[in-house]
Amino acid sequence: MNLAATCAARALRTLLVDLNPHVPATESFGVYERVVSERRALVELLYGGAPVEEVA
Repeated sequence: MNLAATCAARALRTLLVDLNPHVPATESFGVYERVVSERRALVELLYGGAPVEEVA
């Protein structure tokens, strides 16, 4: 999370993939509720058949 935050702060394109089932990255960045409501979690990609473009 620290590396992703540092890269983003330097205006570098950054993709942080949160593979932890306890959602610390999405919670730390304050996007957990949005991720859940928009069904854009990694579980949607792995098990729900969602396209990568929609989940990223």
